[in-house]
Amino acid sequence: MIVRGALTTLLLVICGTTGATNAPAATSATQEPGSLAEITASDNALLHAQPVVYELHEVRQPRCDAIDVREGELAETIVDVRSHAPFPDVDKQLRYFGRPEFTIVRIHMRLPSRILWPAMSDADRAAAAVTLAALRHHEAGHVRIATDEVARLNAAPFTVTPDPEAYRVTVVRRANAGVERIARLQEAYDTLTDHGRRQDRASGEFRGPRTELACPRR
Repeated sequence: MIVRGALTTLLLVICGTTGATNAPAATSATQEPGSLAEITASDNALLHAQPVVYELHEVRQPRCDAIDVREGELAETIVDVRSHAPFPDVDKQLRYFGRPEFTIVRIHMRLPSRILWPAMSDADRAAAAVTLAALRHHEAGHVRIATDEVARLNAAPFTVTPDPEAYRVTVVRRANAGVERIARLQEAYDTLTDHGRRQDRASGEFRGPRTELACPRR
């Protein structure tokens, strides 16, 4: 975290962390995720509305084999969330009121564009496509957490006080607490889903296929 006066900046590097606080809820094993097309369409709508910069790379393997999603080499999302403690307004009782303002400034998403190995069959290409969509869906979940929490924080109640110093201290504290909460939620999401390997544990729009590559039988 970098603090510059009333501006608090937190870069959330999301690739492999620990912790668990208020993650998207787990679901029963019988609950099925939506179709891959529906999941992809939902992710597209979310990501197209955000300031996402993509870094794409190819994954080449000697054969269809397991791929490790935990260390950020395969996929990674960095969300730049900034919170600002504004000057207060004054009400009719001469009390100062306001709340911190949160903004997603930039999102950097590193994803594989293709997963390749020699002599791929149609079934191989289909399996690789499912894995690519699953990886993107897991990373989109990190973006969804940030956007949902920023919206909630920006609608939170005002701090109201007749003491200008109490206003300043409280709003700055709330600004710091807000970005720290977003970081905890991201960590909890990775813990719940095992960085996408168990994306089926999540619920609602977060739920989806596992990011493990399922190699077709020969």
